[in-house]
Amino acid sequence: MAAELLRPALSNTEALILPRAALLEAIRQVRITADPTSCAIALHLHPAPAGGTDGAGVRCRVTARDRYGNAAAADITGVGWAGPARTVVVNHAFLTDLIAGHRAATLTFRLGPDTRTRPSAVLLRDDDTGRVGVIGQMRADWVGQ
Repeated sequence: MAAELLRPALSNTEALILPRAALLEAIRQVRITADPTSCAIALHLHPAPAGGTDGAGVRCRVTARDRYGNAAAADITGVGWAGPARTVVVNHAFLTDLIAGHRAATLTFRLGPDTRTRPSAVLLRDDDTGRVGVIGQMRADWVGQ
């Protein structure tokens, strides 16, 4: 199973740069409303409109929703993302565990193109320490978005 996730993830070229502390705080704020069956949260990546005030030019909104319609959202600033608007859905516990192994103040995730039947794996690589972690994305309908 590890080879199935790692091999394609190593070819991911789209970099998502997030401040570690802000990402952990956003996860902490929204995870309470994540459905307990899936523990799914969504990271919505939106390039800022032309002339936007965000220095990185991108916003990331972290959301969760349970099966009863309860929802929570938290915004992260200082995001680096060169790709188009995109939603990445992951298990919040797996993402928190993945982040725990990386101590850098800024985390660089690598995403690849999604296929029609399968979203790309999410790769977190720390070039300074050589640590690599991979988690799979979930279907967007698991967070009710």
